[in-house]
Amino acid sequence: MKTKAKTKPKPKTKSAATGIKPRPVIIRPRTKRRPDGLVEGSAGALLVDTVCRPKGATNKELCAVVGWTQCMPFVVRSCEQAGVKLRKERKPGEPMRYYGTPRAAR
Repeated sequence: MKTKAKTKPKPKTKSAATGIKPRPVIIRPRTKRRPDGLVEGSAGALLVDTVCRPKGATNKELCAVVGWTQCMPFVVRSCEQAGVKLRKERKPGEPMRYYGTPRAAR
């Protein structure tokens, strides 16, 4: 019976020897941020801008701007992030309106 000849082991690469795999370089485009910290054109920015209008906005108007069915928790968080004070006002026979006061206008 013949014995098999042993083959030479392949030389190890540097990454195989250290156990570190090289990571691919991911190039992401820079996101434009507004002075209030929100991303330009994002849903949060649209909602904050809508609330800061002089006539304010209702829940239906806010949800229609972004095309969602529910958006109030996100509006509250976005206003906090942007430093906008959110105020609620209800007139008899009308839905609740939300008004935002930007940080600089306070």
